[in-house]
Amino acid sequence: MAATTNLPQVDWRRDHTFQRATATRPTAIGQIVDAYVWLNNRRALEDLRMHRQRLAVGLKSRTGFDFSLPIGQIEEEIAAIEAGLERLNHGRSA
Repeated sequence: MAATTNLPQVDWRRDHTFQRATATRPTAIGQIVDAYVWLNNRRALEDLRMHRQRLAVGLKSRTGFDFSLPIGQIEEEIAAIEAGLERLNHGRSA
């Protein structure tokens, strides 16, 4: 039996930072970011962003293959993570 959680529902139609997400199909990274924001886990978000940044740098330094699609996906994920960090910033100032 699956455990239920009380994670907040996000209106994906209003999230302009991660445009591929829809109200019916949230992305995996979006769900992860939402969970970390809900848990107020800034460190996990920063670690996740750092990991994605290292992946992007590694792919950008490679030659011999077109890595533009995975680099684009990673950059979108970084944008989603940064949006989550921004949500945490606004939560502290409120």
